Amino acid sequence: MLENSMMKLVGGEDGEEDGFRLWQSLTRQTDLTAQLCSIMKDVRNVRGSAQKKVDKLRQLLSGVFSELTNFDEPIRSPLAPTILLTGVVPQESSIFKSALHPLRLTFKTANGGTYKIIYKKGDDLRQDQLVIQTVSLMDRLLKLENLDLHLTPYRVLATGQDEGMLEFIPSSSLAQILSEHRSITSYLQKFHPDEDGPFGITAQCLETFIKSCAGYSVITYILGVGDRFGFFLMPSGSK
Repeated sequence: MLENSMMKLVGGEDGEEDGFRLWQSLTRQTDLTAQLCSIMKDVRNVRGSAQKKVDKLRQLLSGVFSELTNFDEPIRSPLAPTILLTGVVPQESSIFKSALHPLRLTFKTANGGTYKIIYKKGDDLRQDQLVIQTVSLMDRLLKLENLDLHLTPYRVLATGQDEGMLEFIPSSSLAQILSEHRSITSYLQKFHPDEDGPFGITAQCLETFIKSCAGYSVITYILGVGDRFGFFLMPSGSK
C-alpha cells in the first residue's frame, strides 16, 4: 500500500510534477531526521558533563555534518510545512539536561528568521502528538463558537516508535518566575506594564493569561490528563 502511494506521488495522477516535488520534499525531511538521529547517538556517547555534550553537538554540526548549516535548497519543517528551513545554526544549538539529552536545534528560515525545534530519541511521542492534535481541534471548535481562549498548543511529530520532534516555545517555568519575580503578577507587570490597567498589567495580557489557564484546565480535565499542577504552567513574556 505504501509503495503504491509513493508511486502515485512520483508519477502524479494527472501526469503533473506536483507529486514528484512532494515526494522529493518528504524524502529530504526523512534524510534530515536520519541525520539528526545519527548526531544524537554521537552526542550521547560523549562521557562527562553536559557542556561536553553541547561542545560535541556544535563540533559535529560545524564538521562532519556541516552540510546541515546551509541546505542546497530550503527544506520544509516537518513540524510546520509552511516554514522553510535553510540550515542549522551550530552556536545557537544545545541539549537539555535530562536522561535522554534531547537536542535543541536552531534553524535559519527563508524569511530571515529562526525556528527552534526539539529532537528526542528514546521517548514515544505518538500519544503526545494525539493529545496535542485533540487540543488543537477543540481550540478550533471553540473559535467557531466565537470563544477564543488564546491557546497556543505546540506542535509534536512522532517520526518513529521512540523518536520525534517538538516545537520549542520560549517560556519560563512557574518555579523560575517565582524565584526571580516573587509572583506571577510582578512577572506580568514587568513585561506588560500599564499603570491604568488592572493590577498594573495591560488588559489584553491579563485576559490572555486568565483565559488560557481556564482553557487548558478544562481541556486537560476532559481528556483525563494527570499531573495538572500549577508548576507545569509555562508563561511567555511575549504574549
